[in-house]
Amino acid sequence: MAKTNRFKKNEMVRAKKSDGTHFLGLYEYEYDCGDHCVFDGEKKYCVKHNSVKKATHEEEETIKETIIKPIREEKKRKALEAQKQQELEQEDVEILAAEPTDEEEVEA
Repeated sequence: MAKTNRFKKNEMVRAKKSDGTHFLGLYEYEYDCGDHCVFDGEKKYCVKHNSVKKATHEEEETIKETIIKPIREEKKRKALEAQKQQELEQEDVEILAAEPTDEEEVEA
């Protein structure tokens, strides 16, 4: 029997945890047993195969504001930090290249 997956990665869904509480999240993948992995923005949960549903329009708006937007902002922040770090390293290399070495000082 072929495994059928109704959801795609990062699709907005609503799911029910094993304790019965409902939550909104992004679909990750399907386990071999048929259960699903859903990310709520902070933690990934394994939920039963029949407790994942496609999010409604209102739920999608909530997911965009509470999960997707913070993830994008975090990625932008990390990219800016990496760029600043790279610029600082480049400045250090330029400063070291401009300083005379010990051999140049001895020759002068």
